[in-house]
Amino acid sequence: MPDKHDTGLLIQLIGKELDRKINQELEPFGITTKQGRFLGYLNERRSETVSQREIQEHFEISHPTTVGIIKRLEEKKLIATRMDEKDKRNKIVELTPEEEKIHRRMKDFKEEADGVLLTGFTDEEKETLSVLLERVYRNLNKDSEHWK
Repeated sequence: MPDKHDTGLLIQLIGKELDRKINQELEPFGITTKQGRFLGYLNERRSETVSQREIQEHFEISHPTTVGIIKRLEEKKLIATRMDEKDKRNKIVELTPEEEKIHRRMKDFKEEADGVLLTGFTDEEKETLSVLLERVYRNLNKDSEHWK
């Protein structure tokens, strides 16, 4: 176990282990953690029109990375894309019916993972942890002279 005062390492190790477990869970479907997160994002916005640019901005990744993930998900017939009729520069990304079985399993796994991650936490502690992690994230993304 790393030193409890090495916050960055603890966060890194938690993320790495969580990604490993998610990849194991998604392996039978032939998709990666990042692809699964794309699908989850689209599922959360199922009733909305979602553009490729919105996905890119949400995940804070580069255009080429976004294009590559979308291409692989299209090849697996889990999403479809089309040009936005209102703005031809935008590509709209939509889920396909084939994605539904993966979504159900991902949703179940997310609930299981949250249960494991938060075992022994009170509701108040869960809320506090969420607020603190959001603050850590905001702190890392601030324009600051500390990060040169």
